[in-house]
Amino acid sequence: MSESLPPVPTVLHRTTKDGTKVTYTIKDKMGSGGFATVYSGEEMPGRLPVAIKCISQTRVADPKVRRKLISEVDIHKSLHHQNIVEFKGVFQDENYVYILLELCPNGTVLDMLKKNNPFSEKQTSQICYQLLNALIYLHEHRVIHRDLKLQNLLLDKNNHMKLADFGLSAQLQSDDEKKMTLCGTPSYLSPEVVGGGGKRGHTTSVDIWATGVCSFLMLTGKQPFQGSDKKITYKNISHVSYQWPEKSHVSDLAKDFVDHALQKDPNARPTAKELITHPFITTYNSEFITQTLKTPVAATTLDSSRNLIMTSRPDNSSSPAEAEEAPETHESGQPLRLPSYSVRIWWDYSHRYGLAYMLHNHICGACFNDSSRIILSPDGTFCQYWASPQTPAPEIVEMSTIEVSPIRKKLLLIQHFAVELRQRAGTMHYPPIEITDQKMTIPHVKYWARTRDGVLFRMANRNIQANFRDHTKLVIESNSRNLFYDTGRGVQQLTLGDLGDRERYHEVRKRFVIVKEMAKELV
Repeated sequence: MSESLPPVPTVLHRTTKDGTKVTYTIKDKMGSGGFATVYSGEEMPGRLPVAIKCISQTRVADPKVRRKLISEVDIHKSLHHQNIVEFKGVFQDENYVYILLELCPNGTVLDMLKKNNPFSEKQTSQICYQLLNALIYLHEHRVIHRDLKLQNLLLDKNNHMKLADFGLSAQLQSDDEKKMTLCGTPSYLSPEVVGGGGKRGHTTSVDIWATGVCSFLMLTGKQPFQGSDKKITYKNISHVSYQWPEKSHVSDLAKDFVDHALQKDPNARPTAKELITHPFITTYNSEFITQTLKTPVAATTLDSSRNLIMTSRPDNSSSPAEAEEAPETHESGQPLRLPSYSVRIWWDYSHRYGLAYMLHNHICGACFNDSSRIILSPDGTFCQYWASPQTPAPEIVEMSTIEVSPIRKKLLLIQHFAVELRQRAGTMHYPPIEITDQKMTIPHVKYWARTRDGVLFRMANRNIQANFRDHTKLVIESNSRNLFYDTGRGVQQLTLGDLGDRERYHEVRKRFVIVKEMAKELV
């Protein structure tokens, strides 16, 4: 703050709404910027630690600054999450406005990086896990942080990460709303923000981009897009032009995680809920991931790469049309489920390999980038392999010959994928279905495509499955003309003929039209 400002009192007095008088003692200066200065302090009685953010009343007199401060307070006080700095209150005197916050005495992640540069992959992963947990919460509440950077990732007394500084945050009024303001720290801005000067609009995906920048910085100690001036930095960002240092020892898995976050198209970036299931995160945070998956709101089927998988259960909110369509049951009274041949979990590893997936019957397969595809038998003893989409019948490859097989790398990959997929789905010890004839084609995905609406799978038997971005699913059977619609709360079975009922099946009709558009992307 300017030296012309009056000094911050060493003792502050506050009267709460219920008339309680509270005293705060100012201790050490923790940091400052153009907008405020933050001190550590104690709340009396009790000597409870607290951080006190002090903003000059002369600054608040500016209408623009005042609006910004009111927005920051309104957003921050509505947030309650273990990885977000706790908002404790706000009051003022004639010289300053004081915002009371949770004290994080161990500094920032940037401070830590300066002392230990670069971080190990485990340390980076654990920080990213906590950050993504905070972002899942924010984005579910339609809040964009818009200023994610290592300086705003604080460390409490136990070195747990806490997301701070909501001065540039925005509250969306709907899922489709976009913000037009050009704001944030230059080296962390996303292509859609710098490319159009904010005119293109942006949404929660800017926080995913910034997560990628933070990850790169922690892994290498360097900014991915930093140029000699702002113009060059913005050019690098617009072209997603970054390179991993030659002497760095960053694994392909860590690079893949960053690559997923740093995608130019904001619609192609994974959500925070999807990105948290990437193997780079799950590898180092397995015990925490297990706990997260047991939480109903965040219960996701795990995926692991660029665009990851859709969640198996969406948020509790639903549209009125969906609410009218109750889940169906079998005659046995058991809830109807998607067909056993449909995709349960998938990974988009197209940046390096292709698609890996597991069906509901626990069969695992992969579609590689060279248009070949492979299916591992349920007992893991053999594979069916197609060298191209035109290959009429599969080659049967015994896994006992893996070391001398010309497709050894693909066999090793499908083995690895199967272990990871089954482990994350909790089906490691599920009894395999029996395949009596190796030459009988095992159900599998033949083609797939990812579009801005979701991901589409075309099965070998010509059935279609679409997983939409809102986490609903639609399976269309080619021969029977049956449809299975999974809202996340239950599955409905209907026929193509039923779509004539526009009012009752409005949501299914809408998705059926989307599927037809998505199918144009199949290769």
